[in-house]
Amino acid sequence: MDRPQVQSNTGPAARATRSTVGDLAVLGVMLIVLLAGLVWLVGLQGVSDTPESVGSTLSAGERGTEVLYKWLDKAGWQVDRVSAGQTFPPAAGTLVMINPNPDFPEGQSGSVRRWIEEGHTLILAMGARDTDLSSGGGAHPMLSALGIDLEFHSNLSDTIPLAQPLLDDPLVASVKIPGVWSLAVPITGTTVLLSSPDQNGNRLPLAAILKVGEGRVFVVSSDYPFSNLGIRDESNGAFVYNLVRLTGDRRVVFDEAHHGAAEGGNILVLLTSNPWGWAIIYGLLLLGIYVFWSGRRLGPALPVWSPDQRRPTADYVRSVGALFRRARKPGWAAEHYLQYFKRTLSRHAELDPYLTDARFVQSLAERGRFAFDQAAMSRAIEHLRKLEGGGSASESVEAETLSAIREAEVVRRQALGLRSDNNSAG
Repeated sequence: MDRPQVQSNTGPAARATRSTVGDLAVLGVMLIVLLAGLVWLVGLQGVSDTPESVGSTLSAGERGTEVLYKWLDKAGWQVDRVSAGQTFPPAAGTLVMINPNPDFPEGQSGSVRRWIEEGHTLILAMGARDTDLSSGGGAHPMLSALGIDLEFHSNLSDTIPLAQPLLDDPLVASVKIPGVWSLAVPITGTTVLLSSPDQNGNRLPLAAILKVGEGRVFVVSSDYPFSNLGIRDESNGAFVYNLVRLTGDRRVVFDEAHHGAAEGGNILVLLTSNPWGWAIIYGLLLLGIYVFWSGRRLGPALPVWSPDQRRPTADYVRSVGALFRRARKPGWAAEHYLQYFKRTLSRHAELDPYLTDARFVQSLAERGRFAFDQAAMSRAIEHLRKLEGGGSASESVEAETLSAIREAEVVRRQALGLRSDNNSAG
């Protein structure tokens, strides 16, 4: 039993398709490996902090405050954020500002002070380093509006005992608060919570409560207790919890307007300040390299190979014959064959194919190289002339036309010196 033939998909198109699929597979694997490497590096090194992310509840870095935001939310407070373009300060609740940048629109710091005087509470924590956004002492608009200044000290103790027994739910004995700033606060209306001695034994305030009109300000010289890293310390967590509890508000709003988190911000800064942004940049760069490399030409363009589409002459003959038959025009077939008949013989004997039929036969007999039956050729030509251009389309006429062509073909082959038999004549 013969096995069925299966068409092989090994042509150029199939090879090109497999090549494209293979290239895409390689690119996909490279992207997966790149992203996995980035995730591993981020997990190994942690999320990097930027100046804008220090104190931001949107940052998971060590100096961000994302943990504090989520912790207060789970503890039952109604937490929210206020970003650039929104009403600032918020209408109600406690406002938390941690390492705010000094980019305050004109009159905004004064609006915050009036908001506090109306009976609201502000928790303000400055940056722990001299390079933070909120550094600069009295030059910061919010500090100036509150009459507070920062003083630089390089030898402050990291762990500070509590100066006032106000934070007792839960009880706070000391706070870990590394930094380089102490507070210069007004003498009246101020309660110092944390202080550190200097070389001369003077107490330097690090955290205090200020009475401003009907409201209060909780100011801390370092953002460390509020940060994702600092709040892991149990005493720091208790310190921050007590501050929020003492405000008496269940709604806590975090300031994101002064961390660069503005609507319609710089997309480039957003991408370059986050690991997932760098992953997108590297992925697009790799994709661009792939597209460039796959489009390179290392030489002249190669012609596209295609199989030989030429068809044999027999296909043409069969097609024309079928066309004549469908058209029911056997006379046209007789006419075309007669032209072919005289054309081939005239080339053989170097004759004019447009000679009259009688003259053509006589000249062929005189100049031809092979003997043939002149009478049979004359009868064959005469028979074809009768059928030429005939309008009848009956089967008998078709059979007669085929018979006349066969007779003429026998004598034509004689004149050309070809062997004449039934096969060749058919």
